Amino acid sequence: MKLNSKGSSKYLTKADVPAPILATIADVKIETLQNPREDKPILYFVGTTLKPMVLNVTNRRVLIAAFGDETDAWRGQRVEIYVNHDVTNSSGAVVGGVRVRILAAAPTNTAPKPPAPMPQAPPADPHAKTL
Repeated sequence: MKLNSKGSSKYLTKADVPAPILATIADVKIETLQNPREDKPILYFVGTTLKPMVLNVTNRRVLIAAFGDETDAWRGQRVEIYVNHDVTNSSGAVVGGVRVRILAAAPTNTAPKPPAPMPQAPPADPHAKTL
């Protein structure tokens, strides 16, 4: 029997993110998780191929800083999902973890235009005489 290395979690894990993924937020719902039993916000994405993501404190702070604390405003926002290999657990062991990153805004051309060059008088004719 061949086992899938991605496991069977219904939520997004490190194994589900081999490379950064661009995703659009569809919704945030509060769900009750087991082990330990607690209510957590779950981030859902547009489309069906990406599993929902349990929002830990760090990822919630990133999203709140970017989009505000009203999750309705998060709908339609684009984020990048990636694995940060330097994440530690509560014991201090480096275990890695799934993180969200806010995409850089498309550059806008808001710089003022340089002033148009001033028209210049034609060069003086060295042979011209003044009257």
